[in-house]
Amino acid sequence: MEEYEGIAILTTNLGNNMDDAFVRRLRFIIEFPFPKEKERRQIWEKIWTATTPRNKDLDLDLDFMARRIELAGYNSLTTRRICILDMHKNLCSAS
Repeated sequence: MEEYEGIAILTTNLGNNMDDAFVRRLRFIIEFPFPKEKERRQIWEKIWTATTPRNKDLDLDLDFMARRIELAGYNSLTTRRICILDMHKNLCSAS
């Protein structure tokens, strides 16, 4: 790290596991707090847009999801992808 002259952006969800000697070599550390219910609701709104494929028989309760599903942004997006793939798989196997 001492010899690298460029900019490096490092990310982790396990900041408490970082070695103190490693952390001392970092010039800036920016912590992003885990989203609270209000922010999770906004994340779900952005992810589940009107154009997102979904099962027409199921109603998405974004308030419930924000309250009960404690995920950060990228995990929420991954959840959406899994749901869409699962829905597609079930539709394809039903035909």
